[in-house]
Amino acid sequence: MGSSGERSKISRLLAVGKEFFSGGLTLFLLRLCGRKLVRTGGCRCCGACCECINLRVGGRWLNSPEQFERVCRDHPDYQRFTVSGIDDQGLVQLSCTSLQDDGRCGDYENRPAICKSFPTTSLVLCGGVLPPGCGFAITSAVPFAKRLRTAHRRNARKKDPSA
Repeated sequence: MGSSGERSKISRLLAVGKEFFSGGLTLFLLRLCGRKLVRTGGCRCCGACCECINLRVGGRWLNSPEQFERVCRDHPDYQRFTVSGIDDQGLVQLSCTSLQDDGRCGDYENRPAICKSFPTTSLVLCGGVLPPGCGFAITSAVPFAKRLRTAHRRNARKKDPSA
């Protein structure tokens, strides 16, 4: 799977999967091609991810300010967020009150899990995109374990050509 022609085919398949089908099909195509989504890069402290947050709790996206208020009663760490609007999909958009003018978190040591794990690969699978200027990227790659197995097999064949 190393040739540029194969990579090009994989890229086209993934683009079709992302554009026309659900994240489930994208995952299927990735597995079929022996790849997975990976997060690369690092935070540039732009603060964009802190200003347009959609929150999913209990497997459901929040779509009303009232739902968000109920979530805050059960999860006090979310009280750092405020409702900033409703997005094009009808989901509640939140912004973080801990975001400082320089793009850094004013309560970094106590930030909730949603902040620590951003961005997750599920962002791509549900049709989301990273904010402009974000230092992270989510791409497909061949898992290291698969590369290692391939290298071991190749080395074994070199040592024993009859295998």
